[in-house]
Amino acid sequence: MAGKRNRNTGISRSHRYVPYLFLGPTIILFLTIFIVPIVFVVGSSFTNWNLLNPAAGIKFNGFNNYITLFQDRNIWNALYITFIFTVISVPVSMAMGLALALVVENMSRGKKAVETVLLLPMMVAPVSICLAFKFMFEPTFGIVNKVLALVGIQGPGWFASTSTAMLSVIIVEVWKAVPFVYIMMYANLKTLPVEPFEAARVDGGNSWQIFWYLTLPTLKPSLLVLLIIRLMDAIRTFDIIYVLTKGGPANSTKTLQYICYELSFQGFAVGKGSALAIMIVAIILITGVSLIHSMNKINEEL
Repeated sequence: MAGKRNRNTGISRSHRYVPYLFLGPTIILFLTIFIVPIVFVVGSSFTNWNLLNPAAGIKFNGFNNYITLFQDRNIWNALYITFIFTVISVPVSMAMGLALALVVENMSRGKKAVETVLLLPMMVAPVSICLAFKFMFEPTFGIVNKVLALVGIQGPGWFASTSTAMLSVIIVEVWKAVPFVYIMMYANLKTLPVEPFEAARVDGGNSWQIFWYLTLPTLKPSLLVLLIIRLMDAIRTFDIIYVLTKGGPANSTKTLQYICYELSFQGFAVGKGSALAIMIVAIILITGVSLIHSMNKINEEL
């Protein structure tokens, strides 16, 4: 009997390691595509690594990259441009997405057709969207300036002027982001309980009062989660800047993410590019943690 118990104990002990064997490939994949790149970027940010000067080698230089970036006026200008781009595009896209979700939710006819049209931008590659807007806003033969000319307004060079380039980029970003906000808000509206809204209508509440005192407070947790996602997307926006303006004209649309690209893939300054990437991640983390803290407070109140 003792020998049988020992054999059973041995088998049970061997079974303890089976889950880890199944988790092994996932852990290896996670380390390969997530942990290793993070360690590489953090380590590179403390070196003078420059691919254009291989003879200099890779030497540890402490916080020199960070100090140099903090002293660079172009970085502060890019931070300001990133801030302007984010604080305008994010609230506008969220407000428009929520408004569209409310309108479609209350539609009685044609809802499926409208939903299909609103979701089309999500099915198109961002580069294709940017190229379409680039043709639409072209000063000479673009449709936007043609329409403005019909009412006697001379259209500007949308992406070529420092006064309109940022506005044009924000318009493209908003158009690209609204469908995502819409579908998230529409899904949340579908999950709201019907009884409180029916009671509010019976008590004589109008549409604005029901939205302001009932719908919006109920959606606040979801709106904060969506706000975090949208802020992260806006801060690290690169594709539309690259396709539409390449940071111009006169650096008027050059964001932190675009400077990170220039340092790493045009100047081949891997050390400085990695340091700037870490700074961008820090900005996103600080913003996200602050919003999560606010979200927890709202959840406690609810």
